[in-house]
Amino acid sequence: MHHLPPGRWCKIFQTGSVLNYFMKLALPLIIFTIAFFLPSCTFNCADNFEFGIKYNPVRRKFGSPLIKHYMSAHNCCGAWTTYEIDNVPADNGAYHSSKTIRVITNGKVTNEEDLYRKQLNDTTILQLDIETALLWENDSLEIYAKFGKIDTRKLKIEPKDVIIDDSKYPRYEKMKLDRQQIDSVLRLWNLSRFEKE
Repeated sequence: MHHLPPGRWCKIFQTGSVLNYFMKLALPLIIFTIAFFLPSCTFNCADNFEFGIKYNPVRRKFGSPLIKHYMSAHNCCGAWTTYEIDNVPADNGAYHSSKTIRVITNGKVTNEEDLYRKQLNDTTILQLDIETALLWENDSLEIYAKFGKIDTRKLKIEPKDVIIDDSKYPRYEKMKLDRQQIDSVLRLWNLSRFEKE
């Protein structure tokens, strides 16, 4: 039977050496485990998030746009969870870009934001930014939107560079739209607040 030399055990159990020994053997295993399992945990969270896709029947009842199955969750799970599409459609058609669950009150969603976009050219998109408030006291929806052009180069500016770089690109005025105007724009784009998931 093979035995480690006594000196080896003495060195391991000297002050501070146990920690070093642990770090060399166990730390890589811990890092690997976290890296391997974290993505699946995040995915399961988004799948099981009670205010995600599972909440779409409530959204349909109120008239708030639905989360689509092809959207991916970010900052999950709670208020400010955002569902976004992974790829912009290649045909330059209009699309539902994202939904952000902004406010959750007493176990109910009370405020959301949806972005719909249409590519105009290489640097410009039309954006319909819909704000919805789910009014639970009378089961109604308060809805309005801001509508206008956005220079796509502005979307790529790092937060630290906004003050300097923002002025380099055109600034467009946005119009405020009511419910009828929102639905009219969506119809022109062959979309709807009530479209299928």
